[in-house]
Amino acid sequence: MSKSYHIFSTGSMSGGWSWMIQCGAIAALIWMGHLTGTLTEVCLFIIAAFAAMCGLLPFLRSVNELQRDVIQCGEEHDDLIGIPNSKGEELLKVGTDGAGSMHQLAHQMVEGEGRASKEEITEAFFECFDEHWDARVETLRDAANYCPSLGIAGTMLGMGQLAGSLQADMNIADIGAAIAVMSYTTLAGGACFVLLSGLARRLTNSVAAHRKDLKYVASMFCRAGDSGSRGPRDINHFKQPGVA
Repeated sequence: MSKSYHIFSTGSMSGGWSWMIQCGAIAALIWMGHLTGTLTEVCLFIIAAFAAMCGLLPFLRSVNELQRDVIQCGEEHDDLIGIPNSKGEELLKVGTDGAGSMHQLAHQMVEGEGRASKEEITEAFFECFDEHWDARVETLRDAANYCPSLGIAGTMLGMGQLAGSLQADMNIADIGAAIAVMSYTTLAGGACFVLLSGLARRLTNSVAAHRKDLKYVASMFCRAGDSGSRGPRDINHFKQPGVA
């Protein structure tokens, strides 16, 4: 299991100033788009950039991290199939490389000073696992929920531009540009919502499948006696049919 479960990690350092800078940059882009007559393109760029930075990139990072954990879990699973409990204990001992396996950490704590049982350590690990991946999935869902709001904001900008055109000289080109802002930004916000929601569901399903494998390896670690041989496992949950 991965050493990348940030049990003792610090939170993000970004705060209110970060949001103020982002909002200021977005407002500046919108104003420039209004002055240059490219408001539609600017609004679409903002929505696409938000979806990519706050949704797609975190998803790709999560996929890479989860895939590494799946491969490591598969190696531990295959090593533990059908072996006696005594050999399993020997296999899971801490090595000199200081690898980040939960079992190696647990073995060191149990055999060293008896500070906790294997079951308690395993339970604590899964609590950290769930918190870690729930936060990742929630990040994607939050980004997905923001996308329609950005689309609605673009629609409001288009309505304001349309109202200004109607009060002026009824320029057909300006009216068409305002309608384009309203239509394209609404569609872009909805499309990004569907995309990021699908990525969140896919990550949720993949994490759930990986958690089942971790449960098996944990049961092998905590078992009181020997168990029978188990079949092989599929280490690539991202290619399973039916995973959205």
